[in-house]
Amino acid sequence: MASVWALGPTGALAQARDGNVDDDFLTLLENTTQPLAGLATEQRQHTSLRLDAYLATVTELIEHRRYSPATGHRLHKLFRGA
Repeated sequence: MASVWALGPTGALAQARDGNVDDDFLTLLENTTQPLAGLATEQRQHTSLRLDAYLATVTELIEHRRYSPATGHRLHKLFRGA
């Protein structure tokens, strides 16, 4: 999972840091974090820090970035799924 984040669309990440939430970056969040939340309970000790970072990222995007209503809906859906 970490390698997917490291090799993900750097342009989308940079744009998100500049204030705009890009669809590519949001898709990366959706595709890389959903499997973490679905892991069995006995594997949670390996994923809890990543899930915390995921939640912090989504929360930061919701609170401090610009996005369309459709992107806002996707962000809030991710937040509720954390």
